[in-house]
Amino acid sequence: MGTNVSKDDVERVSKKLNLSSSTTKDLLKSFVELGCGTTITREEFHQFVSRMGEISKERREAWNTVFNMLDLDGNQVIDFYEFSVAMIYHSKLTNDEKIENIFRMVDFDKDDKISYEELHKAVDAAARIKLAKRASLTNMKTVFADLAEGRKDKLNHQEFRNALLSARGKELLNLMGLL
Repeated sequence: MGTNVSKDDVERVSKKLNLSSSTTKDLLKSFVELGCGTTITREEFHQFVSRMGEISKERREAWNTVFNMLDLDGNQVIDFYEFSVAMIYHSKLTNDEKIENIFRMVDFDKDDKISYEELHKAVDAAARIKLAKRASLTNMKTVFADLAEGRKDKLNHQEFRNALLSARGKELLNLMGLL
């Protein structure tokens, strides 16, 4: 099956993510095998996820949050670059690059700040997908207050980065399955 992903898009992925041409080609092959053309819509994403088994309403809502996190530019589709970021997340990115992408994923309203509500939404979705006990989320206000050092209702990019590098931040990333 062919793809309409442009050569420029492929080069952008290779350069921005510092990937070899063979890794980029492997990612493109995986993207093409999904059969979604140049982008993955929310419905196509749900169809792909449902291949792993039936999805309850609650888990579908969690997967909606994941889709929103992967849709880095907020245009309601996952393009080849966003797909590639997700696929190589654990193996190729430095910690700083991971934190940058986590920030972009969790900043749902795209205001360049992370609120308690945004962080809670992301952690809640991760817990529901992992079928973790939601009780671990009961202290999210305390966690956010710790990360924000009790002085902010939102964290800017640098504050978010510093917070995630703290012991409490690493604990949160582990809960979300991101480290």
